[in-house]
Amino acid sequence: MVLEGHSPLRLRGPGLGHPALVEIASAREATPAQIVIAWHVAHRIPIIPKSGHPDRISENFLGAGLELDSEEIARIDALGAATAAPRPPRRSPERS
Repeated sequence: MVLEGHSPLRLRGPGLGHPALVEIASAREATPAQIVIAWHVAHRIPIIPKSGHPDRISENFLGAGLELDSEEIARIDALGAATAAPRPPRRSPERS
């Protein structure tokens, strides 16, 4: 079984406007949505970002090519599921 992020850009709380996401995006000349996509990729979580807008689909695709550094990943991890971004599943060492 594989956990996937279905519609990962539909976030609770401040969502894509969360200051941490906005700050990381600004520093990388990216959008907060691209940062969330890059975070999922960094955690090896398959995602299905939903959009019916061709420009957003292209923009979202670019997020998969961003490589966040460990500090950025940790900042987003710390946001928690109740605020802006989901946490990756914890894997048992024997299942990695």
